Amino acid sequence: MADNKEEGFDLQMVKECFEEAKLENNDILIEKYLEGFKEIDRFFCMMGTLFSFIAKDITEKSRILREHKSENPDQFTVVQTMVDYEVSNDLTKSKTASGLLSGSRTLLRLHRSLLFFAKFLEKVPALDDEAKCSEAASEIYGITLGNFHPWLIRQAAYLAMRSLPTKKVLIERYIKQNYQEAEELVPLLVKAMLDVYDVIESLYADKDLLQLP
Repeated sequence: MADNKEEGFDLQMVKECFEEAKLENNDILIEKYLEGFKEIDRFFCMMGTLFSFIAKDITEKSRILREHKSENPDQFTVVQTMVDYEVSNDLTKSKTASGLLSGSRTLLRLHRSLLFFAKFLEKVPALDDEAKCSEAASEIYGITLGNFHPWLIRQAAYLAMRSLPTKKVLIERYIKQNYQEAEELVPLLVKAMLDVYDVIESLYADKDLLQLP
């Protein structure tokens, strides 16, 4: 839980990260993508221990991509270059010499989480103030991220989402911006995230990577 509004989830910062991640030529900057996810990770941490499995997964996937970028910066600055490099060298399903899972596979897991989070936030403005966010989150999870989780993880996720607060509490207690600012920013943030999602989705579809194990 955020102790005060200044420590809440920063909608503006995440919006800017995903806007800056997508360049004019549609290249996606990995560093900006991960900066946005760092704040999303913090959001799930604020939601309590039941969401720790999601937060830990985001932290681990982000760590792997940052290590790839550190070891091979020329190939891991933008998503398109990373994917082309790994596809050309048949690396999408293998580990590096240092034991890192492929960047393409790792990013795919974050990519799926991004759709869940964006679509959940998209639902929030239409909720009544006293409506619990759990129903919207569960619905979106079931048609997005839940499709890729085994049964036990799905049950844990549904249990965690039951603990989500009402819309009013979510905004007033966990979001950095005030109520009016949050209502105005959420659609803009959702658009920024989905713009990035759509570029990566198209790239992975073209490369036949959407079902990487």
